[in-house]
Amino acid sequence: MGDRFGSPGDRCHDATVTTLDSQPAADLGLADVSKTRTVHTFCRYCLAACGIEVTVRDNRITKISPDKQNPHTWQDFCAKGRTANRLVEHPRRILNPMRRVGSGVEAAYVEASWDEAIQDIANRLNTIIG
Repeated sequence: MGDRFGSPGDRCHDATVTTLDSQPAADLGLADVSKTRTVHTFCRYCLAACGIEVTVRDNRITKISPDKQNPHTWQDFCAKGRTANRLVEHPRRILNPMRRVGSGVEAAYVEASWDEAIQDIANRLNTIIG
């Protein structure tokens, strides 16, 4: 089994949340991002944490398939896991914090910076703590 397997909680990347272009290629061990590469990871759509093989080319997910050698899964995965790349690559995917402006029917969401979002959360927590 080697280092490739372990408990699902031991893994650090998952295709349902992490987009590979959010990290520098060198951090992922991708010296040449134009090459096709298979990344062994797991799906987080449910508690089963099925093992998956993610094929990546040009820093984009091209295919997600079950990791048939992973002993922690059923050598298959559900439709949610099969379509995880659509979630990661969707053009309307939210990539930055959103702030609710207004209330009721007239409420809208506007993009906020990470610093604004963290400061807002800190202020709200400090208010609760007292």
